Amino acid sequence: AGGGAAVNGAASAADGRWFRPGSAVPAGYRSLIVEAGEWCEMPGLSPALIAAMLKAESGFDPRLADPAKDEYGIARWTPRVLVHWQPGGLDNPEPRPAEITPELSIPAMGRFLCYWGKDLEGVPGDPALNLAAAYRTSSKTVVEAGGVPEGHRTYAEKVRRYLEDYLPR
Repeated sequence: AGGGAAVNGAASAADGRWFRPGSAVPAGYRSLIVEAGEWCEMPGLSPALIAAMLKAESGFDPRLADPAKDEYGIARWTPRVLVHWQPGGLDNPEPRPAEITPELSIPAMGRFLCYWGKDLEGVPGDPALNLAAAYRTSSKTVVEAGGVPEGHRTYAEKVRRYLEDYLPR
């Protein structure tokens, strides 16, 4: 759909639609998370999934820096991958770690999952966890493994636990 229809003030008014009341999704990121989780219609994709992934990736820490893995920000993007999913894509320079803000990172997750998620149609298992695993590895790896690959099951389990906390009842 292109993202952003229910963002800004509308997201906070409809929080119960997206997240379990009382869930620990930081208010300051909720509109960005809703934008990413509603970027397209995709089995498993939801604002609650994006929130669960952010919690698993960084604990919602926008200043996360893991230079050894070249991963930065709230969504643990590597600059060389994020450059493809930022607004304008490759028409803009590769972001430096200090430029990997939640405003850049979170909507890029929606774009990434909507693009690669279509490859996961028909893959066994929970569509949300397959998306999360594809974010950590690749859609090709998830397809070849027939679901969450063994090396990513701990991550997927963490996402599942947070997803249970965030999904509206």
